[in-house]
Amino acid sequence: EKVGVLDDFFELGGHSLLLIRVVATIRKQMNVEINVIDIYKNPSIDRLMKVLYENEAVKASEQEIS
Repeated sequence: EKVGVLDDFFELGGHSLLLIRVVATIRKQMNVEINVIDIYKNPSIDRLMKVLYENEAVKASEQEIS
């Protein structure tokens, strides 16, 4: 079965231990700050990516001001 960007991590069988692995993989592969709360609040790839891009945009603008 295909998994889409709108599918919910937890509805697909995601659980707390898997969530920790996912967070670690995202941090390593994408070099972004993310925590388990981000995925709990945004359990689909679509929603999570929006949050990650917003956070990175905020960081970039803060670095420009400094």
